[in-house]
Amino acid sequence: MKIILFLILFYTSIHAADYYLPTAIGSSAYSKGIGAQGFEKTSVGVLDNPGSLSHIDQYSFSFFSSTIMNDFLYQTLSYAKRISAKNVLGMAYVDLGVSAIPKTSLGSHSGFNENIVLQDSTYSYSNSLYKVSWQHNTSKTVSIGTSLTYYKTRLASLSGTGVNMDLGLHYKSLSGLTEISVQSSNIIPALNVTYSNGTTETLPFYSTVGIKRRLDHLTLFIQLKSTSLSTSSYLHSLGGEYKIPFVPLSFFGTWYQLEALESIKDSTVLGIRLNMWCFKANYSYEKSEYPKNDNTYYFSLSVDI
Repeated sequence: MKIILFLILFYTSIHAADYYLPTAIGSSAYSKGIGAQGFEKTSVGVLDNPGSLSHIDQYSFSFFSSTIMNDFLYQTLSYAKRISAKNVLGMAYVDLGVSAIPKTSLGSHSGFNENIVLQDSTYSYSNSLYKVSWQHNTSKTVSIGTSLTYYKTRLASLSGTGVNMDLGLHYKSLSGLTEISVQSSNIIPALNVTYSNGTTETLPFYSTVGIKRRLDHLTLFIQLKSTSLSTSSYLHSLGGEYKIPFVPLSFFGTWYQLEALESIKDSTVLGIRLNMWCFKANYSYEKSEYPKNDNTYYFSLSVDI
């Protein structure tokens, strides 16, 4: 049933001429859990906001994984390297996929007077993207960045590819208490995803504006997201993180809005972070609306040197 549901959603997307971005699931368990993009001080900035890569010291590597509806595996890999005092280069890979989807046909059986469904073979679905990012510090408080994105989708014998660009800006006050993240994705409207059957899908433009404010052990996050698909002007999110004194643990959570076909829905995420030496491990939980899987779990790990 869930495979059938997925196929309905996929073909609905094609006919609506709007491409589904796999990064809508999230870039890390932490950024998912705080409800804001551009404040993860790791290579995840390649996916969230290339301007936030200014936090990279030397190297950063991040991994994120989750299973959606028990079958769809979502994974991200990102890497960033400081190449000079004011510049950072990064790259990332994202994939949402499922294998062994049954390919069926109607057949007959000698013992039955009606047609039966036969499985002829199986096929797979993959929705991937590749990003290359560059970040530059314009001052002690402001940095900018840009990303080139290559999109690749395959469903059985149908395949599609496309390219576009992102822009990002990150501000951090001299005190370090306030940060602002501004980013826009798919900024070139003329570039679409083209499929092997000649059809095209629009790469949806969206932008986010987020604010981070640190209050001793408590940090607050607010974000507004504007998209070309939304029936509302903005999608809102409000999150927070509390760092336990003298312990490398913190708890975080968020309430946020998301698009579900033609409607706007609310969701909440709760999580925990272990920040020890050069490792950051994040684990978060979100209640799922899929009736056979009440919970969705996210795990991400980053190594920063």
